[in-house]
Amino acid sequence: MAISLTGCGGARNSRVAISGAQEAGDRASPLAIDVSNQVGSVTILSGPGVKDWSVRTRVRQGQKRPVEEAVSAELVTAPEGRTLRVLAAHPDGAATDGYAINLTIRVPAAAGVRVRTGQGNVSIRNVNGPIDVQVGEGADTPASGSQAASDAKLAGNIDVRTNQAITTPVLLATPRGDVRLSATEGSSGALDLTASQGSVEVRAPKGRMSNVRPGARQWRGEYNAATHPFRLFTGDGTVLVELGVPGTGAPRLGSR
Repeated sequence: MAISLTGCGGARNSRVAISGAQEAGDRASPLAIDVSNQVGSVTILSGPGVKDWSVRTRVRQGQKRPVEEAVSAELVTAPEGRTLRVLAAHPDGAATDGYAINLTIRVPAAAGVRVRTGQGNVSIRNVNGPIDVQVGEGADTPASGSQAASDAKLAGNIDVRTNQAITTPVLLATPRGDVRLSATEGSSGALDLTASQGSVEVRAPKGRMSNVRPGARQWRGEYNAATHPFRLFTGDGTVLVELGVPGTGAPRLGSR
């Protein structure tokens, strides 16, 4: 189900109906999340304090003319599991100046996250499973991100924090912005960290780090002897990885 809003500037807030949710029954079982947002931030919140699925929007509109926004959310059930798919895009196919749809998605438990946004910050809390977040055009090909970093419009910070162990692949990439990954010491992954025009920092006081190849802008190492990748990239910004650092995880969430 989609919603449409109109206005002449300012911001509008709305809750998006999730197609297929009423028939889904159990809310506590983990589900995958797949988000595509043309322009705007994406926030995904998960944890024991969240009792139901919800998708909310905050729309920032351009001042030059009224615009319409279209946001849809659908629960898809397949043999391999359930997926919450959220699509936000300008109906004309191209965003106007000053236009953005900021999404907030809340679920009791997440088993894998995929996010694409052309421009905007991404914040994720207490998810589990594979994590794949890419901002802007340069994020699809991290090796060429230094060129994308020259375009200020393709920008967004990525901040992923969880009080759980991450033992599945992670890809966080932005052409311009800071990238942060914080998880518990029970996590495992082969760290492949790059900041083309910035700096890289790793904090891992607990656990076992091996095959380390440190550098100011590139850093490689295997945490707890894992081979699946933890790949973090920014064309211009800071990359920070915290594993088993007290106080860096996600706060407990209240239900809304």
